[in-house]
Amino acid sequence: MESFELDTQTLDDLIIKDKEYYAKRRRKCLMISIPIILILTITGVVLFLVLKPIPDNKIICQYETKKDNENVILFNKKNDVKFTLIIDDVEYDKKNSHIFKKAGIHKVIFDFEKKLDSLEGFFEGNKYLLEVDFTKLQLENIKSMAYLFKDCENLKNANFDIKTPNLENTRNMFYRCALLTQVNFKNFDTSKVERMDYMFYGCGALTYLDISSFNLGNLKNSTSMFTYCTNLTEITFNNNTLTKNLETMEGMFMYCPALKKINTKIFRENKLTNLNYVFTYCASLTEIDLSYFETKNITELRSTFYNCYSLQTINLTGFDSSKLERMDYMFHSCESLTYLDFSSFNLENLKNSTGMFVDCINLKEIKFNNYTATKNIETMEGMFFNCRSLQKINTKIFKVNKLTNLNYVFKYCASLTEIDLSYFETKYITELIGTFQYCINLTKVNLTGFDTSKVNIMNYMFYRCESLTSLDISSFN
Repeated sequence: MESFELDTQTLDDLIIKDKEYYAKRRRKCLMISIPIILILTITGVVLFLVLKPIPDNKIICQYETKKDNENVILFNKKNDVKFTLIIDDVEYDKKNSHIFKKAGIHKVIFDFEKKLDSLEGFFEGNKYLLEVDFTKLQLENIKSMAYLFKDCENLKNANFDIKTPNLENTRNMFYRCALLTQVNFKNFDTSKVERMDYMFYGCGALTYLDISSFNLGNLKNSTSMFTYCTNLTEITFNNNTLTKNLETMEGMFMYCPALKKINTKIFRENKLTNLNYVFTYCASLTEIDLSYFETKNITELRSTFYNCYSLQTINLTGFDSSKLERMDYMFHSCESLTYLDFSSFNLENLKNSTGMFVDCINLKEIKFNNYTATKNIETMEGMFFNCRSLQKINTKIFKVNKLTNLNYVFKYCASLTEIDLSYFETKYITELIGTFQYCINLTKVNLTGFDTSKVNIMNYMFYRCESLTSLDISSFN
């Protein structure tokens, strides 16, 4: 049998031809497959767009009527937004009101044609609104929810478990929603919100509020945010948020008598100029820590802890008071306080301390900074009025002042046994009405150098100072 052999050259030629053949096949396949892939891709995109479900853009509500054939205002007509209304009663007259045939609870759905940029005042003053659910609404463009439920006196539940990335304003949002008991803010985005003033004012039925989703980085105004939330026991804030742009929080927690604890760490950065009325009538607070507060710009502390009856401990460590001008009624009726440390306070700019410790009936000691001087103080009327347990008062801090009267300053300080007014700057004093009235245990008063050249009234100055046996007023003019 003959053997068949290929020389090297022939073998190389065959390999080259074979490679060329497969290369041509690949090119041909690519030319065919690319158009097919493009056609399939385009078809898929078209089908996706055509068949893609249209996202909901609805507010789902419940309204309650008390009688048959009741005419109900469904929304504020001033809002110029287009939507379809779906009502469980067939006779809808397509206005902003509707007559419900039967009394009871009714489901109403607002189906909006496009994304909204504002819901300001949409349900304001609606006394029939019972519940509302925003989880089906597209809120990406919403900038304002101010006055949204203002005076909705029967609103009980609101669900906001939805993102609001462009929201800027929630002021008066739930103002006087007296029956509101539950609000879901799980995914509520407040990173751009600047105003929350009066947001929950008068929500007397709220007992707990979780706003841990709130980013308060851009918040500027929280005035009276929780005022008159009379049954609110707890507010959960986000520990990692900072109020670095906050300018005013006057009365923020005022008249929250059930509130037991307040997280002050969120205020460790701010632009605040006053803490007026912030904790007024927080009657269940037992302790509070202000050492976190940024206080370098604070000028006023008016009635800050007024009627905080249960307050026992206040941490004021590091409190910057260099710009402080007013402290009038700051601790009025803080009946459970026994000790206060003001040793970090610089009182050089203080002008008004009227009634600062009025009715602090169990306060035994106040520690002041011996090196501070109240050189700008103009009034301290009734400053220690009825501090019946106070045993000692450091009067050295008043060695320089602009006082014109000492009326009722130590009235009812029944535990004081001696007091030294020889340090006082008294050259401007014109009135000494009831200054030591009812200081029943006072045995010694040092009035050396006391300047009375301008005093024109002294009535009741030592009235019922029953323990005094001698009194040197030889310096009196």
